[in-house]
Amino acid sequence: MFEMKLTDLGEGIHEGTVDTLYVGVGDVVTVDQPVIAVQTDKVTADLPSPVAGTIKDIVVSEGDVVSLGEVMVKIANQNQEKETLTTKTIEKATAESQTELPATRLFRLQNVKAAPFTRKLARTYGIAIETVTGTGKNNRITIEDIRRHIEQPTRPEDEVAASTAIEETTMRKSAPARTSIPYKGRRKQIGAKMTQSVKAIPHVTHFERIDVTELLSLKESYSHQSGASLSLSAVFIKAIAISLHDFPIFNSKLDEERGEIVFQDTVNIGMATHAEEGLIVPVVKDVDTLSIQEIHDQFKQLTKKKRKRTRVS
Repeated sequence: MFEMKLTDLGEGIHEGTVDTLYVGVGDVVTVDQPVIAVQTDKVTADLPSPVAGTIKDIVVSEGDVVSLGEVMVKIANQNQEKETLTTKTIEKATAESQTELPATRLFRLQNVKAAPFTRKLARTYGIAIETVTGTGKNNRITIEDIRRHIEQPTRPEDEVAASTAIEETTMRKSAPARTSIPYKGRRKQIGAKMTQSVKAIPHVTHFERIDVTELLSLKESYSHQSGASLSLSAVFIKAIAISLHDFPIFNSKLDEERGEIVFQDTVNIGMATHAEEGLIVPVVKDVDTLSIQEIHDQFKQLTKKKRKRTRVS
């Protein structure tokens, strides 16, 4: 029995929250198939199975906090079972799947709980997976459910009743308004950083009116000649980087334990950006050594990665 544990994700991360379980007990997985998604303060990572086999036990649930080295899934290491189906059964299942209206079927598919491999198996044999009754954890559809669905005789009235029940159940589940959202992962980290900032750093707001007519003309001229886009934010960030060399006190950090204000050798500037889970601040390092175009490109790439919660190198 192989025990799949939370491995080292780097960047000093020692725990994470189970975001999504892609498999259920009884599902067959292949090597490198995504099994579980874990969310940390900085990234959401899909963890693949190191072995091929059958899921025997899922120790964690979605929303659980797991520590480094903690067992999450147990896999029976074995050769993947071969599926044997008759041509007649395959043709019958294909005909069933093609009778659904595309819009209705798409709505139902979005609410089906099944592993990617199970979905692929259903597609291979032409099964409308949303008509299969799941017997796994949280009504998840397993490979055994697919097999039983194919082997049982088909009655049109049963298919209609099952389809209607699925749609009604889905509508009931989606009807109640959401009254709360989880306070964990990135959202929790944002809250901690914002609170620390308010406590440790004096906040000052200053407004200044500036005529940027010539700057706008320069931006348009540059874009026309180079064919590349350029944001005004990149220009302002470059100006700030230059000014920080003249006023290094604004590029310093408070060391409360030693009672010192430490001047920084590098200029790293972050820009607040909205994301689904709150305010994120992509940071470009060594801004004073970059051109305005390089600043623009790096901020664009970092913002895209942060919003997708992918690892930033």
